[in-house]
Amino acid sequence: MKDVQNRREKKVREQNKSHKRTLLLLGPWVVVILLAVTAASLYFWFQSHNVTYQPDGGVFLYSMGDKLVFDEDFTLKRTDGGTLLQGITTVASDGVPLVFTEEQKLLLPVSMGYVRPDNGGTVYRVNYFSTIEYREGVFRIDHNDVVSKVEDGFLYDGNGTYIFLDSMKITVGDATYEIAPMSYAKEYYRDSVEIYDVRNDNYRYVVLSGTDAVATSETGYSINLGTGVLTQEDSQRILFSDIEEIGALK
Repeated sequence: MKDVQNRREKKVREQNKSHKRTLLLLGPWVVVILLAVTAASLYFWFQSHNVTYQPDGGVFLYSMGDKLVFDEDFTLKRTDGGTLLQGITTVASDGVPLVFTEEQKLLLPVSMGYVRPDNGGTVYRVNYFSTIEYREGVFRIDHNDVVSKVEDGFLYDGNGTYIFLDSMKITVGDATYEIAPMSYAKEYYRDSVEIYDVRNDNYRYVVLSGTDAVATSETGYSINLGTGVLTQEDSQRILFSDIEEIGALK
């Protein structure tokens, strides 16, 4: 009986030694793998929270009636709090797109939702630092080195900024402003609205006096720029405002 117990104890000791040797062999690899995973996680976190972009050429934007021009040393920086416009001074973007000075092309400082109301109304995300231009009969949205070709619809940032790919009429009280495709509007809720017709280089700053601006397309859909309500035929819906949670345009 004692011999049996001794053999069992010897077997347990040998198994323990084997387990220790295995752990010693695996130990360095486990550390390496954990370090690699941690480094990758930190890299992607940093990339998603601090991304910079420098336009290929000069850009400008309008802000509360003033035209701000940025030279080729201008940089956009994406942070947790939004997008910073870094030139001679640094200011926070309010979502208004930047316009290239030498061509009719827009640069998005923030992510926006893209909608085609006349084709089901599905919303897709277009990432910040994407560009939009009209070429060869279609609008080309270049985002993350992927070019999507679209024909109509609009983009919005969930904070009062809209880029229209259709001809639109914007109504403020008794006044109506007609704009060409690839124009934009920015409403500061029931205070004022900025309208810029890129094709015709025509900027307007309109005081709202407690009302909202409404944009209506040639095909019949309309958007209340203050509330974000999209009206089409007899239906209405509020545009989804959490843009980063929307699936990306492909």
